[in-house]
This record gives sequence, C-alpha cells and structure tokens, in this order.
Amino acid sequence: MNVLAKKERNIGLDILRILSMFLITARHYIGYSGVTESLGFSSLNGIFVNVLSVTVIPATNIFVLISGYFLVNSAFKPQRIVKIWAETFFYSVLFFIVGLILNFKRFSLSNLIFALLPFVSRHYWFSVTYIVLILVSPFLNKVIISITEKEHRLLVVGGGILLSGWTTIVYFSQGVVTGGNRGLLWFMYLYLIGAYINLYREKIKFNAINIIVTVFSFVVILAYNFLLPKLSFISNFPINTDDSVFSLILSVALFVAFLNIRINNKKIKEIVVALAASSFGVYLIQENCMIRYFLWQDTVNANKFADSILLFVVLLVCFVVLLAMSYCCEKIFSVIYGKSLEKLKRIAKVKR
Repeated sequence: MNVLAKKERNIGLDILRILSMFLITARHYIGYSGVTESLGFSSLNGIFVNVLSVTVIPATNIFVLISGYFLVNSAFKPQRIVKIWAETFFYSVLFFIVGLILNFKRFSLSNLIFALLPFVSRHYWFSVTYIVLILVSPFLNKVIISITEKEHRLLVVGGGILLSGWTTIVYFSQGVVTGGNRGLLWFMYLYLIGAYINLYREKIKFNAINIIVTVFSFVVILAYNFLLPKLSFISNFPINTDDSVFSLILSVALFVAFLNIRINNKKIKEIVVALAASSFGVYLIQENCMIRYFLWQDTVNANKFADSILLFVVLLVCFVVLLAMSYCCEKIFSVIYGKSLEKLKRIAKVKR
C-alpha cells in the first residue's frame, strides 16, 4: 500500500481517511452515550444526531475499501503486519498507563491482560481482522489478477447479493456471513470492491442514477431509525448495520466521490498526508480498554449536552484533541519502532 501511495498519492483518499476517523469518533461519541435514542426526532438536535448516526455507518467499511484499492497492486510485505501489531501494542500499553493515571478505579486484572495482550480483546477487533486480511491479501490478489473484469464484477455483484442484500432482507440468514460486518469474509468482500475500483476505475461512473440510489439508501436508513421505536418488529431486519445493502451503497458512493478530489497547494497536501497517517491512532486511543468508557461516558457523555449546540462542538473538539494526541504518539512510535528494527537487523547480521 505504501509503495503505491508514494508513486500515485491520492490526496482524496487521505482526506477520506481523516473524515472516516472523524465519523468513527462521532459513532463512539453518540453510540456509547445512547443520546440518539434519548433525543429521538423530537428536536433539532435529535434530527441532526439521527442524521449523523446514518452518516457514520460507512466509516469502517471505507478503511477496508481503501486497503483493497491500494494493496491489490502491492507486493506482500510482512513488515506491514509487524508494524500494525507493534503500533497496536504501543497504544494499548501507553494509554492503559494514561487511563490508570486519569481513573485508577477502572483498573482490573482483565484490563491489564487486555492491555498487554491487545489482540485477545474485543476492543481492538478491527486490528485483528485487518491483520488477517493482510495475511490473505496475496492470495486474494492472485485470484483478482487471474480473472477478467467481467468475472471480477460478477464476484462483486454476487457477493453483494449474498453477503449484504440477502442478509438485509432475510434476517434469519445471518449465519451465511460468518462474523458479520466484523468478520474476515466481509473484509475480503470489501477488499474485492476496492480492488475493482482501482483496476477498472474508468468504468466507474458517478451519474444521476448513482446519486439517486445513494440518497435513497440514506433515507431508508434514516426512516428505519425513525420507525424503530414505533415498530419493534423491524429490528429483525438489520437495515442500519455496516453490512446492510444500504450501508454498502453509502460506503462505496462516498469512496468513489473522494477519489477525484485534488489539492494543488503543496503545504496543505503535506498537512493532510501527515494527519491521515495519524488517523489509525485515533481509533487505537479511544478504543483502549481504560479510555473507552472513561472518555465517552465519564468525561464527555453526549447526554450532558443533548439540548445544546455544545453537543456538536464537544464532538469536534474531542476529535481535534484525539488527532493531535495521535500525531504526537505517531512521532514517538516511529522513533521507537525505527530504532528497534535497526537493532534487530544488527542482531540478525551478527548471528549470521
């Protein structure tokens, strides 16, 4: 992914990374507080929050789509996996310590184990599934490169019907998708879509029909959220999950829309690239076992600001602070990681 990114830097996708991490932050902010349900659609804030709750759905999907877009043309490098593992471990331990300082009452033996062994914790499920996706990506690429555009398109359409469309409508067929929207099968499917967009980009047209379908999908999810408290039986249909057909349409539409964004100012591009490189750290900070509930329930619980414009101001401030923290942490991690690699290389040479 890095090799391609250096040759053909797509600044639109860097912007999309930052936006997606903001949406993930918003998802946690409103999700852990339950403010969406408490506000409903009875106020202006309630309407905005419910609209935001639909907008945030594509965020996780987009990160995987970006990976498929770049990795399909990249050689497999084990150091990608090593770096993600090391980065996750670094943030896990660092912010466990920070969490202890801020609120020792949340200390527990299980949290200590989760901090030292972050990949056994549900908190970092994305890192785990993503690492496995990178492991299987060389085999996916072999398949992708060996098939025709028509066959690739058939895989994308067929996968969409089986893994997204069918399970959205036929609610009792969820077992077809092992792991659901957090599973490897779903990540592999998103990877296929990202790869298709890269390889056959000239065939991707964002026309009036696409816009209508995208808007329709947004309205369907919003209407579902509005009707859910009144018609409880519709909860059997996973309309607002990441892997619903409507969420998938929103994810792909947003991804394609950002592909064509261009920025000519060199300084702005450098800032965007630097912030995009720090975006993953924002996720690692807020999903830390000692930080998650301390941040979103004890400190900046959205319910505290439910009836105020501060509801959205606090969200923006939180994201800026988290992004700044991640930027600083990435600088520290890069130094530690770089020196560790150099030391390991020297040890390896001595042993030879």
